[in-house]
Amino acid sequence: MRKIIFIAATLLAFASNAFANVNKPFISGIHFSEGFEIARGEYSPDFGSFMGSRIYTALTYNAMIAITPNFVIHPAFGVHFRFCSHRDDDETTVGTSVDDEGDVILVSEDYENNYSLGLVLPLTARYYITNYFFTEFGLEFNFNLFEKFNLGINVYDEAAEKIFEPKALNLGLTGGLGATFDGFEISLKYTHGLTDLYKEKTSYGIKFFNWSYSRINLNIGYWFGYKS
Repeated sequence: MRKIIFIAATLLAFASNAFANVNKPFISGIHFSEGFEIARGEYSPDFGSFMGSRIYTALTYNAMIAITPNFVIHPAFGVHFRFCSHRDDDETTVGTSVDDEGDVILVSEDYENNYSLGLVLPLTARYYITNYFFTEFGLEFNFNLFEKFNLGINVYDEAAEKIFEPKALNLGLTGGLGATFDGFEISLKYTHGLTDLYKEKTSYGIKFFNWSYSRINLNIGYWFGYKS
């Protein structure tokens, strides 16, 4: 009986050490994310169109709250920046203007861009499959602070900002896989938007701007006080 208890205790200690990841109940770190985001949904712009895809960058302060040695809650808070641009092969005439000498000239537009700044708050549950590799899944809250359009002409910029009314809060499901080595971390995550990015507009019975997003992120970070 004593031998059985001894063997069981040894195996339990080995398993505990094999899966021990966070050596403190709470640790924190800094993470940088770079992602590619595409519009998704009915009447959304296609992949090659303006607003059809955007670059997503985020910098966050992260925490890990240990529930067990291999299961943690992973909240984060930071800022995110979205940017998209589209350049046509051929310039498009959009009106006329007058130069300094009083001559009428054609005004052409061949460049468009859009950028937005906001706050991001992911909240996930993370499970360490081994001493280094983990999987996680949870929610991501995005709070939009402002969005700016640059279509080449001020009147179009103002019209775009009236037409595209960003929602103050967006919600998405996020999850992925990653690895942590002595505090350094790299992961790949997918975020599936659940809410529309812009307030819905209706014209001739067609609902416009009722699209969400799909995003793939590469994340690099460092945990302070982490011990593998």
